[in-house]
Amino acid sequence: MKMKLKNKLMVGVSTMLIIVMLLSTLVVSIMINKQNREASNDLLKKSFDVIRDAISERQTKLLSYSHQMSTINNMGGKIKYIAENCQLRIKSA
Repeated sequence: MKMKLKNKLMVGVSTMLIIVMLLSTLVVSIMINKQNREASNDLLKKSFDVIRDAISERQTKLLSYSHQMSTINNMGGKIKYIAENCQLRIKSA
């Protein structure tokens, strides 16, 4: 069966239209995917920055608390020394 020129043109135009639509859909899909990936990466970087800041803040608080604890532990020895010296002075007086 021979196709008429009109039918050949209709099939060719329809095929070209479908190909152009598929290509444009593919390009738009790739662009949106890239934008979503970039947005996700930006959000992840911001989240990591917030987490990193929170951890460093907690680290400084922990260092401060440990410094206070070590100072308090040292104070115990000083108080004991003072108490012993006071008892010795009281006994010797």
